[in-house]
Parts: sequence; structure tokens; C-alpha cells
Amino acid sequence: PAFPIEEMQKGNGVKSLEPHLGMSKRFYAACAAMNGILNTLSPTQEITARLVEQISKESYMMADELLKQENE
Repeated sequence: PAFPIEEMQKGNGVKSLEPHLGMSKRFYAACAAMNGILNTLSPTQEITARLVEQISKESYMMADELLKQENE
């Protein structure tokens, strides 16, 4: 997982949080890929549901390849 929280210290009015596994490395990598893809779009590009679906699929495809390369 990416960014797990094992425990949170108490103090200064901060309550302890339950442990959290964080997000998956796949999701994190897909978010980064999606950010990069979105930054290549023209400011006048119309964002449609079809485009969002396509970008999401491509982002996960890139994340999967990244994780595959990491594990080799």
C-alpha cells in the first residue's frame, strides 16, 4: 500500500486515528498517470464521459505496466 498510517500520536488536541492501510500502489500510480494525461489536454478540450473513461483505462494500463516493471 501507499501511505499507510500505522498510528497517530496523541497530543496538541490531535486524537489518535485508527490504523489505515492507505491506498493501493496501483491506484496511486494511476492517479499520477491520469494527472500527466490531463495536463496534456488543450484548455479548450471538452471533457466528456467517454474521454474520462478512456483516460481512466489508460491510466490504469500505465500503472499496471509500472508495477509489472517494479516486480521484475
